[in-house]
Amino acid sequence: MRVVRFADNPLGCEPYAGAALRDGEAVAVRRGGCTFLEKLVGALNAGASGVVVLGDEDQHISPSADRAELDAAGAGVDDVAIVVLRRTDADVVERMLDAAESRGVGAVRLAIEPASERRDVISVKTST
Repeated sequence: MRVVRFADNPLGCEPYAGAALRDGEAVAVRRGGCTFLEKLVGALNAGASGVVVLGDEDQHISPSADRAELDAAGAGVDDVAIVVLRRTDADVVERMLDAAESRGVGAVRLAIEPASERRDVISVKTST
């Protein structure tokens, strides 16, 4: 997937006013400021395919929400994805986004897939 970020909304907690997302793009955001579900709903409302949360911890974090929260968010959240990267992977992605933006590209492509039989462990492959 193609991943972009917005300097005026680094946490993904504010509306993406005037954001021009291409079909299938995901939004990279930093962890914190609001819930994972709020980040996801904001990205969904902007037309994103999902959210890549650039984590600040090296342990695995699994976002969760209860049924009432999901119902309040609306049916659309079933059509988008959220992935939380560990700090080590997040740092690599952030450096790649910095490089892409400095070259005028503004986005990177990520392939996120299970690294093993454990579904809670992921591998990140990147390209600009």
